[in-house]
Amino acid sequence: MNAFLARWEAVRKGYDDAIMLDEAGCVAEGPLSNIFFVRDATVSTPKLNNALAGVTRDSVIEIARAMGLTCVEADITSEQAASADEAFYTGSVVRIKPIRAIEGRSLGASCPGPVTRKIQAAFDSAYEGRDVRYRKWLTHVQ
Repeated sequence: MNAFLARWEAVRKGYDDAIMLDEAGCVAEGPLSNIFFVRDATVSTPKLNNALAGVTRDSVIEIARAMGLTCVEADITSEQAASADEAFYTGSVVRIKPIRAIEGRSLGASCPGPVTRKIQAAFDSAYEGRDVRYRKWLTHVQ
């Protein structure tokens, strides 16, 4: 219900979606999705004490690190989120969904940004079974 109410309030205020905060005012997650931010080529996501665990979240962390990117779990303030170079939601349904702007401030020169595009391409390759390194994630159904 919290996710529905957060999204409803965001849309009522003219936004496409919501970013949910924890009781300390740090970013927790999006409605029904985890969230990542990119700043100076470092990929950050809220700590699990602020967000729910997610299979796609874990996959993105593993992929980002395998690509040689610094990927950290941290407390992220709303100010840090709004000043990110890039941001994206992750989840089983959305997979990787770029975020264009936060509170009216555009993130980077393009959306999706270059780091998001790289992670998205690598994730799609794993998801579709083309990257043998991640075939362990797949269950084949006949």
